[in-house]
Amino acid sequence: MTDCLHFCSTPRNVFFSIGQACRQPELKHHLVMIDQPYGKDMPIVRAVEYHKGPFKSVSQYRKGSGLLGKRRIRQQVFKELDAMMRKRNVTQVFTGNDRRIEFQYVMHQLRRRAEHVKAIYLEDGVNSYLPYHPSHRGLRAMADPALEPLLKRLSYGDWYDRSGAVGCSRWIDTRRLTMPQLLQTTGGPEVEALAPEAYTSDTAINYLSLLTERMLESNRSCQSDMQAIVQAGFSADLLLVLPHSNDLLSEYGSAQAFYTQLKSLLESTSSVWVKYHPNETMPILEQRVQELPRSLPMEMLMSQCHFKRIVGDTSAALLSAKWLHPAAEIISVNAGKKANDPLFSLMGQAGIKLVNAFAEAI
Repeated sequence: MTDCLHFCSTPRNVFFSIGQACRQPELKHHLVMIDQPYGKDMPIVRAVEYHKGPFKSVSQYRKGSGLLGKRRIRQQVFKELDAMMRKRNVTQVFTGNDRRIEFQYVMHQLRRRAEHVKAIYLEDGVNSYLPYHPSHRGLRAMADPALEPLLKRLSYGDWYDRSGAVGCSRWIDTRRLTMPQLLQTTGGPEVEALAPEAYTSDTAINYLSLLTERMLESNRSCQSDMQAIVQAGFSADLLLVLPHSNDLLSEYGSAQAFYTQLKSLLESTSSVWVKYHPNETMPILEQRVQELPRSLPMEMLMSQCHFKRIVGDTSAALLSAKWLHPAAEIISVNAGKKANDPLFSLMGQAGIKLVNAFAEAI
């Protein structure tokens, strides 16, 4: 039996790796969490450590701070990764970010030894489809693609590669995306569609339910009925997927003004839930609606819950919802963005309904 490494740095990465691991039980799967902050383990990682499921092992590698601190920590991480590779017969490597230097170092070492290893990029949100990072603007958009790889090649070696768009480095053999038809980059590795069945199969759902229950045990901050979330067949009329309050307040001015925009939508719907940003500290809607746990990745909830309508802005969560529940009505609200905003346009191309205000989502 050969080994498969899953390089992850976010809860979304972990979710996508879970489906791939469940899909290939003939391999020994190892979850490798990289670029993790000191003293702050992700709830989903703690849950996977407790219920390993399809994974034979779970390891975490921390990140440093500052240029010298990062280099020192990474050199130590490289040594630990070398030790791990000596114990494994690696034939596959998954990554949610092919620009992560830990992933590239492992691929460099494996292929330097002439070992045949297939590297697979798993979708990591809207930037997987665009030729540039949607949040990068101005000088950063121009300097980042040239300056960052130059510094990393000087610091670590000329094996570091950031050619092309995300998922298109020379280490990647295949890209697996939820909606390949949205891809706006040219060239690059072959593209395969991620099958939603890998995440809604009995095996995947049973494991995701175990993880959800474990995560909820340590998350009592919500006022909602936690157990209802993990019951089979949980469904509701409406789910609001909200961006961080910083973005909401910059657009609407105050929490009350935002609620005023939502009022007609909330009053016309009997069962409403909200999913805040994972780092949210200010519950904009307070006790007006039931809250889903912030620490749970949206994709985990979507694989286990069913909503008739899901309303949000332009987050990757809406793409995931459309992918996992194509029959549901998914609505993207253009809150102050330009009509030709690339993210808003991407939502429309995915078959998501586009509106200009929350009141239009009724």
